[in-house]
Amino acid sequence: MSLKAFLFGSLIAGAAVAVPIVPMTAASASPLSTVSAAYSCAIPGIGTQAVTISVSGTAAVTAKAIKVTGVVFTVSNSFGVTATLSNIQVHITDAPAASAPLKTASPVVAATPAGWTAGFDTNGAFADFAGSTTINNGDTVANAALSAKYAKKGAAGTKIKFKPGLVSFDVTSPISATVSCTPTAPVPAFAKVTL
Repeated sequence: MSLKAFLFGSLIAGAAVAVPIVPMTAASASPLSTVSAAYSCAIPGIGTQAVTISVSGTAAVTAKAIKVTGVVFTVSNSFGVTATLSNIQVHITDAPAASAPLKTASPVVAATPAGWTAGFDTNGAFADFAGSTTINNGDTVANAALSAKYAKKGAAGTKIKFKPGLVSFDVTSPISATVSCTPTAPVPAFAKVTL
């Protein structure tokens, strides 16, 4: 394994992490769709590296809105090293504003795992973990489930796709770096609705 691959592997091992995913229960409104999204991650001084992140979530149309729920980004640390990360942020790419603008006060995250908050910025709705977490080799980890609402503005029959967006985090061990990961085309939709 090259030094670049070793260092990058230790960085990427937990691109969107906190603690293991909370399993879905029978009370869930609908089954989640899970996609594998290819990402290109940029690390200053090291370069870029490809990584795959699993993203799950669901969307449903109500009388006045589109509800996107249970969005979870999952990563398995299979790189052979332990990494410590902080300031983790995962985004849902915004739907077209003309058809389904984000209701900016709507993003929320599940109560568990603790430490996650929700918000929005120019990259879309996001889940954010401002604390620090250590990811051991072999662990599979994920964010607290993110949910958001979008206004129904499009014409009847308009198809809306929800896709994984920007993932960013700081690495504090084994090296120090800020990592920014963008999905590579074609970006799969984890949820779709028709207005």
